[in-house]
Amino acid sequence: MTTRGKTPGAVPRASTGRPAARSLGPEDERLNDDINAVLRDAAEQLEVRTRAEAAEDTAAARRQFDAVVALARALPGKPGS
Repeated sequence: MTTRGKTPGAVPRASTGRPAARSLGPEDERLNDDINAVLRDAAEQLEVRTRAEAAEDTAAARRQFDAVVALARALPGKPGS
């Protein structure tokens, strides 16, 4: 007779099929804090880059708009030329 689900060395599983929770030791908590710090830094850098790109896009759009207005004013037969 075989024992189902009793593989030697198997990780105990919760009823949801995920590994059962275990308590964290000091090394685990330090590693968790380090990972969270890296993720926070990455999120801040992404936010800074996103704001810089938005400012660049706005400036480029403003230059293009000014160029279109200048071309429209330069067309012959248009009011204001």
